[in-house]
Amino acid sequence: MPVNSPPPSAAAIRTARKPRASLVHSVRDGAAYGGMLGVGESYLAAYAIHLGAPASTIGILGTVAPYPGMLAQVLSANRLARHPRRRPLYLGGSILQLAMWPVLLATAWMAPPTAIGVLLAAVALYFIGVHFASPAWNSVMGDLVPFRLRGRFFARRNRNTLFFQVLGTVVGGVVLQLFAGGDRVIGGFMILFVAAFLARFVSVAHLARMADPPYAPRREDDFTLLDFLRALPRSNFAKFVLYVSFVSLGVNLGGPYVTPYMLRDLGFSYAAFMAANAAVLVAQVASLYTWGGLADRFGNKRILSFCGIGISIVPLLWLVARDLPSVVAVQLFGGAVWSGFNLSAANFLLDAVSPAKRARCVAYFNLLNGTGILLGGIAGVLLVDHLPRTLLGVSLFSPLHGIFALSFALRALTQVVFLPRFREVRDVPPISSLGLFFRATALKSISDLAMDLLTGQLRGGRDESREEPPRQSST
Repeated sequence: MPVNSPPPSAAAIRTARKPRASLVHSVRDGAAYGGMLGVGESYLAAYAIHLGAPASTIGILGTVAPYPGMLAQVLSANRLARHPRRRPLYLGGSILQLAMWPVLLATAWMAPPTAIGVLLAAVALYFIGVHFASPAWNSVMGDLVPFRLRGRFFARRNRNTLFFQVLGTVVGGVVLQLFAGGDRVIGGFMILFVAAFLARFVSVAHLARMADPPYAPRREDDFTLLDFLRALPRSNFAKFVLYVSFVSLGVNLGGPYVTPYMLRDLGFSYAAFMAANAAVLVAQVASLYTWGGLADRFGNKRILSFCGIGISIVPLLWLVARDLPSVVAVQLFGGAVWSGFNLSAANFLLDAVSPAKRARCVAYFNLLNGTGILLGGIAGVLLVDHLPRTLLGVSLFSPLHGIFALSFALRALTQVVFLPRFREVRDVPPISSLGLFFRATALKSISDLAMDLLTGQLRGGRDESREEPPRQSST
């Protein structure tokens, strides 16, 4: 600043600080939200099992009940296209989600058949709330987080979220174990739901303190779902959406049955169940910074392809997991690959779409992804009790192993068919799968210099993270 320049005004300083303060509140919101996920949402399936829900109902709880929320995203995006204030949308949806915890708590005093019905309805409204908030929230975050810092910021935010999710999961497991036995366990679930309500309340309080940057939607940026679907053959972003949606279909064919597999077939206690769930989150926390840095450097598509292969392998590992140590090993592996996949998918969406179209593209992305979840869940519900009890002439240890094997086949087929159809939207250096493996594991520190030499990255060059990349058409 020149010597004679006047000092910035207090209003200018407050304006400059708003994005940074908002990001601090976003991190704190994520931490509280993670606590709610760990202590509350992660035990909803266990609660349904305690109420006597069959395996097919567990599948509905995990895949069908959330689907109305995906439809709510389109309504939210339509609303945002006409009313540029985004805070009321993401706050309203979050408050609706918050309000469902007292309803879930009330099911403790209901007869089991009624309680299961109310549980399913409350979970549907719970997801309507969070998904209604999603387009506006993603739009705001895309404006607040500088492009060059997205991978690292969201890695940090997600890591905090996952840390408190681990903490909540551990606390929830300890509470349920302390209350295990007879009718006492319902008291444990009530404590968990109250804690989840309080955590989400803190989350909403921090959401309310985030800035809502100016946002001026334009008619030319609006497009319908039919326009989006018509663009599938030529739009890079639409092909990415199709890939993630089919991954979700394969995953949710078998994924909802991991909980009944552990609690019923393997006979896990609540403490063992907690340890298995915590292992997933610990692996995600431990690997997020690594994936964030790798995605910033080598592109989100490269991380998606690498982790997508790992996601395909996970159901095969459930076929041989029979005790707590082997289950924890599967969960650690699954947590690591899901961490990279989810982070890169979210950041690819932000990279590939212009800010004006971001909210609507988020809505359509989640609607199609939710459709994949729904179709996978319906297929699982229809097939879970009717698959053969043998595989290649070998009797299966669990009747759920057949659904796990089918889930593997669909996940693997998706990687082969859909992954090559879309491309990275940024200029990034190439890296082999072996090189990426070295960097993503404990061998990273040893291999960094060698891999830099092999990929030619020791030469100087522009910092591609300082500018927004050229974007593909979202329609």
